[in-house]
Amino acid sequence: MKFLIHDFLLYSGGFPPSGPGAPRSLLADMKGGLRKAGIRPPQGVQPKPVQESREYRKVPEERLMARLGLTRYDKDAPLKEELVQVKKVRILLSQHIGAPAQAVVKAGDEVTRGQMIAQPAQGLSVGIHASVSGKVTEVTDRYIIIAVK
Repeated sequence: MKFLIHDFLLYSGGFPPSGPGAPRSLLADMKGGLRKAGIRPPQGVQPKPVQESREYRKVPEERLMARLGLTRYDKDAPLKEELVQVKKVRILLSQHIGAPAQAVVKAGDEVTRGQMIAQPAQGLSVGIHASVSGKVTEVTDRYIIIAVK
């Protein structure tokens, strides 16, 4: 016999009493309400057996990596927590699938980090801000180059 929350509400006369709202207490209240309504859990329900093919699907991770030829790529990444000093940056005006942003700076302008250097175009587009402070050396319809101070 299956039942729905709707059935519980009909037989019990409302939601379980509110309180701390712990799942265990909510389930206990729901089961108590079903018992009061005369609804009993089904008897003799047997779990469905696991398919035999499940055992053949278990493959150790190392073996799977070897089968796929990925073991040569399983290396620790040499990440360094240091800032890299650069002389210039090229910031693309097309940052995603939408329309490229429109530059609002020109060659020779001084910009500061976080300053808007391109405004959103019509439609799907985003504004772009300078990632470094410096002097704008080149502006095209595809990118802006900033020489770092």
